[in-house]
Amino acid sequence: MDRRDFLKKGTGVVALATSQGSEQGKNSFGVGTAGEAPGAGVPDPPRAYGSESSQVTPHELQLAQEWFAAITPDGAGKLASGKWLDQWLSIALPFSFRYGGVEGSSLFTGWHFREGESTKDSSSQQRELIWADADTGLQLGWRLKRFADFPAMEWTLWFENVGKIDTRVLEQIQDLSLHLNHSQKGEAYLVHGAHGGRYKRDDWWPFSQYLPSTIGNLPEYEDGNQIELGGAYPSSRRNLPFINIETPENRGVIVGIGWTGNWSAHLTVENQ
Repeated sequence: MDRRDFLKKGTGVVALATSQGSEQGKNSFGVGTAGEAPGAGVPDPPRAYGSESSQVTPHELQLAQEWFAAITPDGAGKLASGKWLDQWLSIALPFSFRYGGVEGSSLFTGWHFREGESTKDSSSQQRELIWADADTGLQLGWRLKRFADFPAMEWTLWFENVGKIDTRVLEQIQDLSLHLNHSQKGEAYLVHGAHGGRYKRDDWWPFSQYLPSTIGNLPEYEDGNQIELGGAYPSSRRNLPFINIETPENRGVIVGIGWTGNWSAHLTVENQ
C-alpha cells in the first residue's frame, strides 16, 4: 500500500439483546415449565408491556457497558483477561485482518499503542485507539462509541501508511469479527434479516433462517452450518445491511453495516 493511499472502512453498529433466563424464552413459545402442561385451546396471556425485546432493560445496558470496557485496551494497550462475557459474548478484539501473511492480533504486542481523542458525556462514551508498526509505517485506528441510553455501540476501523516505503500486503480485513456462545448443545442459532432489491417478488421481505450446529461426527444439516449474506453492489442489492443473530437462549446481537458499497457477512457455527 503506497503511503499516499488511505483505506477507510465502513462503520459497524452492534446492539445487544438478552433474556434473564431460558425458561422465560421457552414460555414465550408456549412450552410449559417443569411439572406443567400447555393448556389445550387456551391462548397464552398477553405479555406485559416492556417484556418485548424492543424495550431496553437495565441488564442490557449493563452488558453493553461491560462489553465496551472488556474489548477496549487500557492505557498500556492491555486487554481484559478471559474469553467470554456472561458466558456467551466474546471479549476478544471484535475485528481482524492479516498483514504480511500474519494474523493481525498476534502483531499488536510488537506495535506501539496510544490513545487518541476520548470523550464522555450524558449521551455517549467515545474512544479512539491507535496501533502503529514502527518497522513498516502502517497505522491502524479504531474509533468506537457506546451509547448511554441504548445497549449499542458503533465503530470505524481504518488503516494508513504514515511511513516512506510501501507496506506489506494488508488483506482479509473484517470490520466485525465476533464469536458468540450458547449453552444448549446442538441447538441452532436463528438469523433474521431482509432481502434486498433483486427485482424479485420477495424484495425487501424479512426472512429468518436457522444456522444449525453439528454434534461430534454427526453429518451437517442439509443447508450446512454456514450462511453468506451481502456480496453485491450496492449495499442493499442482495440483502439489507442489517442482521439479527439470535441464540437458543433468546438473546443475541444485531449488526448494522454503515457502508454504501459492497459488503459481505460470513456466519458459521463451529462443532460443539
